Amino acid sequence: MLKNTLPLLLLFVLFTSASAQQSTPKGQAPAESIAQEALKKKAEILLSEIAQQARRLKNKENQILMKIAIADLLWQDHQAAARSLYKEAFDNLHQTSNGVDAEEESPEDDREGSLSRLGERLLQSLGRHDPVMARELLRSTRATHPSDAAKSDVTTPSDDQSSDTRLELTFVTEMAERDPKEAARIARESLSQGYPYQLIPLLFKLAAKEPKLAQELALEVINKLRKENLNSNSEAMALAVSFIEEAIEAAKEDKDIEPAQRPPALLDTETTHALIEFVTDSALKNMKEATGSRTPLLMTLQPILGDLYQLAPAQASLLIGKFAEIEKANGRAADDPYQHFQQSSENGDTKAMLEAAGMAPRELRDSLYQQTATRAWEQGNTAEANEIINTKISNAFERRQVLTSLQEQTVMALIEKEQFVQARQMIAQIRPAESRAQQLTYLATAVAAKGDKKTAVELLQEAQSLITRKAKNESELSTQLRIAGAFAELDADRSFAIIGPIIDQINELIAATALTANFGMRIETIKDDEFSVEGSFNNRYLETLSAKDIRALAQADFNKTQEMFDRLQRPEIRIAADLLLARSILQPDSQTDDCTCQQRLKRIRAKANKAAPAAP
Repeated sequence: MLKNTLPLLLLFVLFTSASAQQSTPKGQAPAESIAQEALKKKAEILLSEIAQQARRLKNKENQILMKIAIADLLWQDHQAAARSLYKEAFDNLHQTSNGVDAEEESPEDDREGSLSRLGERLLQSLGRHDPVMARELLRSTRATHPSDAAKSDVTTPSDDQSSDTRLELTFVTEMAERDPKEAARIARESLSQGYPYQLIPLLFKLAAKEPKLAQELALEVINKLRKENLNSNSEAMALAVSFIEEAIEAAKEDKDIEPAQRPPALLDTETTHALIEFVTDSALKNMKEATGSRTPLLMTLQPILGDLYQLAPAQASLLIGKFAEIEKANGRAADDPYQHFQQSSENGDTKAMLEAAGMAPRELRDSLYQQTATRAWEQGNTAEANEIINTKISNAFERRQVLTSLQEQTVMALIEKEQFVQARQMIAQIRPAESRAQQLTYLATAVAAKGDKKTAVELLQEAQSLITRKAKNESELSTQLRIAGAFAELDADRSFAIIGPIIDQINELIAATALTANFGMRIETIKDDEFSVEGSFNNRYLETLSAKDIRALAQADFNKTQEMFDRLQRPEIRIAADLLLARSILQPDSQTDDCTCQQRLKRIRAKANKAAPAAP
C-alpha cells in the first residue's frame, strides 16, 4: 500500500509548491514567505524519499515506526495521506503480531511485548490528531483478546482490559476540548474498570473547556474513592493522593495569581478537606495497637507532609504525630544524629547539620557533609560551603563533583536572571574544562537571544577551544555537538565544520556497537541486521542538536545539511537522521502556552508519563 501512498505524497508536494506563491503568512515579508515555503517543499520531498527508503528496511518494526513518524509529519497539511499511512501501519502491525512464532524466539526476546508497545506508540501518535479514529482502531483489536489470552500466559484479560482503558483515556483527553460531554461519559465508564491515573489530566482538560462538568466528574470520582480501602487498593490510593498533591500545587500557584485570572479548581475547598480527612483516617486506620507498623498509604503521604500542613494543618499534625510514635516504637532515640540532621536541615541550621553529620556513622558522613555544603551554598554562604567541601568530604572525586555541581547551578540561576557578567565570572571558577565549555555554551545561547551575537560568538569560540581533541567519551561528544548547535544560527559554516568530523566518529561508534550489540550486556540489540530507527542508540548523539539547530542549518544550506547526514553509513541510522531534518522544518518547536491552566496540564502529563511505562 505504501507504493500507492508515495505518488500521493509527491502530488501534495507539487501542489504545495504551486500554491506557495499565492499566500503570504501574516507578519512575514513575501521574500521570507517564499523562502520558508521552498524549504518546506524540500522537506516534503525528503519525506517522500524517506518513505521509499523505509520500504527497503529489513525489520518490520522499523517499517511500521517510519510510517507512524511520516504520518505524524504529514497530518497538518495532508490528512488523507496521513490517515492512509496510519491505517497501513496498523494493518502491518496486526499482520506482524499474528506472524510471531514463539518457537523462533530466544528466551530473552520480548517480541510480543515489543509489538504491544509499538501498538501503543501508533495509537498515541494517531490519538493526538484524531482521537476518535484511534479509539475505533483500539476497540477493533479487543475482539481478538480472548483468543490471544488463550495462547499466552504472559498477561491476563484483566491486564489487557486495564491497559486498554488507560490508553483509551489518553485519546479521550485529546477529544475533551472538541466533545467534553462525550469525554466525560467515557471517563465515567472507565471508573467501572478501576482508578486509572489518566483521569487527572482528563479532568484538567475538561476544566479548561467545561469547568462545571469537570467539577461534577471530579466529585463523582472522589465519592467513589471514599468507598475504597486505600491501603489494599493501590490504584485508588495513588489517585486519591494525586488529587491531594494537585490541590497542594494549585494552592501554591494561586498565591501569585489574581483571583479573576485563576483557572477553575477541580475540587472546591469543602470537598478537598473532606478528601484529606478521609485519606488521613485511612492512613491511620488499624494502627492504634500496632504503633510500630506503617500502612502503605501512610508511607505514601510522608514526602508531602510539609506541604500538606499548609493546606490542612490539623490532619497533617495527626500524621506527623503518628510518625513520631513509630519512631519511638522502633527504638529511635531522640538524640539520633541522623534524625537531628534532618531536623536541622529543615530549619536551615548548617552549624547544627555539621555537628550531626560529624556524629553520624562514617559511611554516611560524606553524604551528609555534601547536603550541608549544598544548604550553605543555597543560603549564599559560599565561603562556608567551600570550607565544608574542602575540609570535611574525604573523597577527592566527590569534592570536585559537588563543587562543580553547585557552581553549575549558580551559573544557570544567573543566566535565568540575565546576570550575564556574573555568570561568566562564575564559569571562570569551574575547573573541569568540559563543564566550563558546557556552561559557556548555555551562556552564549542566552546572550544571543538578547541580540548580542558578537559576544555569543566569542563565548562559543572560547568553549570550542576547551575541547579541541577528538571526543574520548559520550559526554565530550555531546558537548561538541552542543557547541555546534549553538553556532548554527550565528555561524553556520563553523557549525558544519564541527559536525563533519563528529559524523565520522559516530560512524565508527555505530560500526563498533553493531559488532558487539548482541553480546555482553545487551545495551543495544540488532534485529534483522538493523538497529531500531527510534531506539536510544542511533539518536543519542544527533538529538543533542535541537530541532531549532537543525532548522537553522537547513535554512542556511539545506543541501549541505542533507549531504552531512547522508554521510551516515548504516541505512537505518541515515533514515533516522533525515527524519530529524524533515521534522525540524515541518514540525518546528511550538511556543509554550503561558496560561496557568496549561502549565498545570503540562505538569500533570509529565507526572503521568513518568508513572506510566515509556512508549517505544
